[in-house]
Amino acid sequence: MFCVAGFEPGSGVSLKVGDEEFVELCETESIEPAPYVGRYKWILIRDPGRFRDDEWREIIRKSYRLIASKLPKKLRPSGT
Repeated sequence: MFCVAGFEPGSGVSLKVGDEEFVELCETESIEPAPYVGRYKWILIRDPGRFRDDEWREIIRKSYRLIASKLPKKLRPSGT
């Protein structure tokens, strides 16, 4: 799991970020540490309009790479 999105309005999107990005992003409006998993550097983005489409693609890709890199070698997707 590398990205979680709710269907209800205002539920937001949670995803994993790097250590340095975590502090920077949590200091911006509409982004906060994700409930329960914030200590693992997951953020909750309350406003989906916060990022442009290309920014969303990049932040989701980064989250995927961070999670995939922690998998055992035999379970990692190729290229990770």
